[in-house]
Amino acid sequence: MIVVAYDSGDALTRCLDSLAGEDVVVVNNGGRGPEIADAEARARVIGAGNVGFGAGCNLGARETAADVLVFVNPDTVVQPGAVAALARALEQPDVAIVQARLRLLHDPERLNSSGNVVHVSGLAWPGGYGDPADALSEPREIAYASGAAFAIRRDVFRELGGFTEELFLYQEDLELGWRAHLRGLRAHRLAPGVAAGEGPRLGLARAEPRLARKPPAGDAGAPPGGRPRPRPLPHAGARPADARAALGHRSAQRPRFRVVARRPRLPLTLPSSA
Repeated sequence: MIVVAYDSGDALTRCLDSLAGEDVVVVNNGGRGPEIADAEARARVIGAGNVGFGAGCNLGARETAADVLVFVNPDTVVQPGAVAALARALEQPDVAIVQARLRLLHDPERLNSSGNVVHVSGLAWPGGYGDPADALSEPREIAYASGAAFAIRRDVFRELGGFTEELFLYQEDLELGWRAHLRGLRAHRLAPGVAAGEGPRLGLARAEPRLARKPPAGDAGAPPGGRPRPRPLPHAGARPADARAALGHRSAQRPRFRVVARRPRLPLTLPSSA
């Protein structure tokens, strides 16, 4: 069991309570709160210094020799028998990843995710969010497994190279599932309810609106006559020139694109399970 925590407080303690009797590795990406002192009494705690979710998962995977790696978020509650059920589901050789049926913690009769969905545009979201949990009666193939609660065979995780660490937070589970599909492997959602999560994780970003202001002299956003033009506030990290280009104005700079995986993927180095 691998749990990546970041100042998770009582949620981490609650998660570890539900994992009593399991071999658990906690990767601490945050500070040393009281929940970490509690975790050290019943799990192996690795201080990571906030390396991100994907890198934290990879670090945790290196600390265990288990044949099946089970990842859960610190804000989940794992039901009795869930870990064994996830491991049994991986006995099918062409099934690479198995996601638990995720139910909402505050409303366990409804789903957090029945298996994550990928749109043709690349946007992704938790499938079945808010649907009745009992509607899921049989395992089925899904686009990709939510990183909130899933299991993967150790050898598959190693051959896939683990999580892409350049993705600091979010979409790393989508990218891992995509690489598994490209190898002809499948991801399944396990029908029995095995975990409850706090809420959905959305792979979307939204710019906040901004009120119109009078632009300075020579501003490229001012139309003839000097009347200011309303503009959205660009998201964090965006350049104002790019924001103007999005509104139809010419930018003095060419847009730059960052290639996430620039190096060949190599098998993840993990300790022997022997």
